[in-house]
Amino acid sequence: MICQGMDAKGVMLVCPACLNRKTFALNLTQMRRLVHKGSIEFHCSFCAGRRPWRLARPMTVSELWYEKPPECKNILLVDDDDLYLKLLERILGMFEARVDIACDGKQGLEKLTGTDYDLVILDIRMPEMGGQEVFEHIQKGALVPPERLMFLTVDRSEPIRQFLASTNCYHLYKPLELKEFLEQVHAMLSVGQPAITDRTQALPQE
Repeated sequence: MICQGMDAKGVMLVCPACLNRKTFALNLTQMRRLVHKGSIEFHCSFCAGRRPWRLARPMTVSELWYEKPPECKNILLVDDDDLYLKLLERILGMFEARVDIACDGKQGLEKLTGTDYDLVILDIRMPEMGGQEVFEHIQKGALVPPERLMFLTVDRSEPIRQFLASTNCYHLYKPLELKEFLEQVHAMLSVGQPAITDRTQALPQE
């Protein structure tokens, strides 16, 4: 028997309309319905309506019941725009990750030297220390591999375009397209990378 004294188990589902990801407590009957039909209806707070939520990948009922819970991801969001910070922090909550925020590059770099992050979202134009300078310190200290770093910017000038092309990092221009942002965050969080341990050269000299 699959159910061994448990009435329900948390299962991560995806809303097909907005790509919101959320864990629902499903009982064995609901799991069977989900696997058989391919989706199960729940309310989506972002779509403001009921949607046919689906699994992120095909699984059997047994796999669902015995699957280990996903490890909590760490995300660092660095932006001096308070509105973007609040909005993106809420959106990133879809991934049930721990989201740290920093309001400028210097604060962001300090957080980077103390924590391993699965994803760093970095604005380019900021006071104290901009994204380009932060990136130089990231490279020097080997803090974050390029595949874990996403740049955001409103600046479409040629120098910024050349900088972004040279980093081998993903980037998006503001204002953001929600679906593209969610798809890219999901893709970047799905790539497992080894932890970074040597952080001694990261902080700028006073």
